[in-house]
Amino acid sequence: MGVQADFRIFNWEDIIPALQKGEIDVILGGMAITPARALKIRFSHPYVDSGIGLATNTSKTSKIKKLGDLNSAEYTIAVVSKTVSFSSAKNLFDKANILTFKTSQAAGQAVISGLADAYVASLPQPKFLSLRNPDVVDSPLSEPLIPYKAGMGVKKGEQEWLNFLNAWITSKQADKWLSVTYKYWFEGLEWSKGSNS
Repeated sequence: MGVQADFRIFNWEDIIPALQKGEIDVILGGMAITPARALKIRFSHPYVDSGIGLATNTSKTSKIKKLGDLNSAEYTIAVVSKTVSFSSAKNLFDKANILTFKTSQAAGQAVISGLADAYVASLPQPKFLSLRNPDVVDSPLSEPLIPYKAGMGVKKGEQEWLNFLNAWITSKQADKWLSVTYKYWFEGLEWSKGSNS
């Protein structure tokens, strides 16, 4: 497009309002395409299959034999408020204690410290938490708890911008760039070698 990207980071609950106010031009954060969100913003075509994942504090969940065992008042689940993961955790683990946080870092730290037994979040966050803390945290599921499609979000009324993004997604899916790039950035930590990440 011949423009310089300006990346900005927001707390999750602030990201849609930032788009609506014009503080950002597009949401590129693995946002699940949902009907409720589609009332507020416009979504591009899906660019990745993603989902809600799970990370557990290994020592605190060692006696769990199946996923349903986690749905007990004996366990505490960390989630970020106002996310699809929050509502998913409430539905899947309605008997467990749900502990909400404003950021994924705080929710992840709760699992590392033992304040929470598990962390429910959009992938790849639970996987990264376990890869960065293998002695304390596990990512026990090979498939998402709940799969979803992620799309880019734009303000209502920006059809030309949305058309451009859809064309870009289509071309990058066709030449396999999206799948190769996703695998590099979200299925391991090779990219972080030599950094503080």
